[in-house]
Amino acid sequence: MYRISLDLRAPARKVFAALYRAALLEDWLAERALAEPFPGGRLVLLAPGVPILHGTFEELVEPERVVWTLAAPPWVDHARLQMELHAAEDQETRLEVALETSESEGVQSLVDFLGQGFRNLKSVYETGVDLREQQRGVLGIVVEETPESPEGPGVAVRGVLPGSPAARAGLQPGDLLVRLGDVPLDSWHRLRQVLTTLRAGQEVEVHLLRAGKPHTLRVLLGHADTLQLPETPAELARRVRELHANLMQQITEILTGVSDQVAVAHSGQVRWSIKEILAHLIVAERQLHQDIALAVVGAGSVELESDPLALQVRLEAILTTHPQIQDLLDELRRDFRESEVLLEGLRLEDLPHPGRFRRIARTVLEYHYHALDHVEQLQQVRNSLPTGT
Repeated sequence: MYRISLDLRAPARKVFAALYRAALLEDWLAERALAEPFPGGRLVLLAPGVPILHGTFEELVEPERVVWTLAAPPWVDHARLQMELHAAEDQETRLEVALETSESEGVQSLVDFLGQGFRNLKSVYETGVDLREQQRGVLGIVVEETPESPEGPGVAVRGVLPGSPAARAGLQPGDLLVRLGDVPLDSWHRLRQVLTTLRAGQEVEVHLLRAGKPHTLRVLLGHADTLQLPETPAELARRVRELHANLMQQITEILTGVSDQVAVAHSGQVRWSIKEILAHLIVAERQLHQDIALAVVGAGSVELESDPLALQVRLEAILTTHPQIQDLLDELRRDFRESEVLLEGLRLEDLPHPGRFRRIARTVLEYHYHALDHVEQLQQVRNSLPTGT
């Protein structure tokens, strides 16, 4: 029998949710999780460098007890993990964990993995800091999957964070990443998966295409907190209002004097027309609304924009209902304002844990660099139009 005891500055109902909801399990223990939270329901946990942990929920008594049965060959063939929650005063919870399993050579590896996980649970739920992120290597880029690229599969760089490892190594918006080290990149999911196996301070070769020509750059990976994140929703909302005002000013200046007729033209440098770029900005902002809402309730994001068919359907719908440039600009302003209102209304006490606010802030601020890349595309298309249009 192996035991772990933790005192957490978090209410029992929130800690209980962390033990059975898939998206919340991913916040502190697994990279990917599948959870069916009812007696007999499946549980699958995937983490880098760890055998697949799979089993069932044996018992759930809210908010007092969660019991898993697990197998993690070759570590162990059977284990029973019982987690008891005891509510204390001042919104504190004592968590008692007991692991029952037959002795084998891999038991200590399972104990170590779970011990690190529960220490991370305490960190995430008390401070918002994911200890795994402090170790993982990051590039500091905003990416977009481009399976339809004429240059082949890869991950397109849509933004490079100032001062990031990617910026120092010379990565640029528009680069198409095709390989990280020896691993081919066919999607941003694959890039993310590879990065979870690398550590901050590790040097890696990035193979890319720039304007169709191959390049290789060496990047010294950094830590996750490349961005200086706001500490409160009010501070985040203020920063976002300023960023939106700047974006709208740039977009308006670029499009001054552009007619609706020429706004459907395509440039050889950019695969979208002006109207399509504006529609894409609207789609992305609406996706951001959904991601904020899902983060608040402790769910995972639904990544529709990376699906080319889903994106195309949404673009066509927006262009049909907003046929003029001014219609698209007005809709983008409304969507920007809705993002600001969502952030203004956030309350830290309503979130599953402090780490969720850090995730929202990072998502929102990284999106800004994605939007800036599209503003640059607008300028490129505008420059390609005949003078006077």
